[in-house]
Amino acid sequence: MSRNTTHVPSQASSSTQPNTIPTAQRLDAEAWAIHDLEQRLNESYATNVEYTKTLSALDAEARNTRDIRRHDEIAAEISLIGAKMRETNREIVAMDKRLKEMRRLNERTARRNRYEQDGRLRVQDDSPSLGLPGTIKVAQYGAQARSGQHDRRR
Repeated sequence: MSRNTTHVPSQASSSTQPNTIPTAQRLDAEAWAIHDLEQRLNESYATNVEYTKTLSALDAEARNTRDIRRHDEIAAEISLIGAKMRETNREIVAMDKRLKEMRRLNERTARRNRYEQDGRLRVQDDSPSLGLPGTIKVAQYGAQARSGQHDRRR
């Protein structure tokens, strides 16, 4: 029974995945994703500034009004805008964290792209050895471990 699946690379580990798409294209896509996230972050900062201005204006109006009903309405508006501002602040913190992660990933992808361009990156096949030194010994030991040959306590 065979499955018909499509491999979709995740954004979090694109520089460490096998060559599903060329590194130069991945680098370009990551740069655009960073740019889009920076735009959203700037919009959130602007929204936060607007909330701050609105809160100060409402606070000044609340101090100057003598009508109790209007004062209660202003207090409700302040509470609502304060909740929106807290939510925006949470979004800003999350986006800022994500932006830092994406920049780190982009740096790794750029480094990989430079290595590929310079010919310093060795193309690895899909062998389980992963091209690490000493993996043949580990693979042999693993085969012995599975067969029990390495165990001298017999």
